[in-house]
Amino acid sequence: MEPRKRLLNGRQLTTVFVVGCLTLVLLPWGAWAAKKQFVTITGKGGQQAAVSKGGGLKVTDGKGPMTVDGSVGVTGNVGVTGNVGVSGRIGVDGTVTTQAAGTPFQVADTLNGTTSRRYVLGHGRVAVTDAVLSQDNTGSTRLNLSLRIQAGNSDCSTVSGPYLGRIVEYSYLPAQEVVPVSFTTPVVATADTVCLVPSVGSNAGLFFSFVVNGVQL
Repeated sequence: MEPRKRLLNGRQLTTVFVVGCLTLVLLPWGAWAAKKQFVTITGKGGQQAAVSKGGGLKVTDGKGPMTVDGSVGVTGNVGVTGNVGVSGRIGVDGTVTTQAAGTPFQVADTLNGTTSRRYVLGHGRVAVTDAVLSQDNTGSTRLNLSLRIQAGNSDCSTVSGPYLGRIVEYSYLPAQEVVPVSFTTPVVATADTVCLVPSVGSNAGLFFSFVVNGVQL
């Protein structure tokens, strides 16, 4: 006699159907939850890593400046506020320019060597970063020019003491030419009032122009 086949009743069929539907519905949610789960990074002392509003991971060793072992590749510009201490060698592919921090200033004029005039660069500590010289006279006569820095009174009408810096020292300027002057390291001078003192040697009657750029530190 063959055994009778056992058929599922209505309640069992309903249970199987509901379980199947729940499996289909919850399976994507489980996969999403597994993908989106949160991870907490905790140090040995129990400190947890933090994330900024923009999604960046905040990194610190808790002891001041970070140290990096190995090479760091940077694409684009890097802005630094404050001092950067480097122990070891730095390799640079490209041009490096330095600019002292502070308030920029510019002093410019056109005069001839027979005019005695001084100019206030700043008060306290100043750094001269670059200059441009020119003389527009016709002919082949060269102009012997010096630009020096001295301490002076409040308006630089009187200067005294040794030179605090020499921007240009006895430079011969060709006629109808513009001569840029730049420095690897800015010319820094300190005094209550820092004065620019132009002077001309030979051919003092010729007119010349100058532009001096710098920073009040």
